Amino acid sequence: LVKRDGTVTHLAGAAAAEHLGLPGVAAELYRTARRLRVFVLRPVEVPRAGIVGLVMLPAGEIAARLADGKSLLRTARG
Repeated sequence: LVKRDGTVTHLAGAAAAEHLGLPGVAAELYRTARRLRVFVLRPVEVPRAGIVGLVMLPAGEIAARLADGKSLLRTARG
């Protein structure tokens, strides 16, 4: 784990899962992915960079883009 101040903490096993909240993160990712699939009408390829950019956006930015009717993936890539 690299902290914001640049220090590194080595995590393994149960300590890593507890510190990072992996069970909660996994459940949230699964729930979110299920919601995203509801809106996909056909198989599509989405560049990984677009998804990463979207995930890194603040919630307020996403809400604003949705309110403006903007495409989240296209604008997340720049």
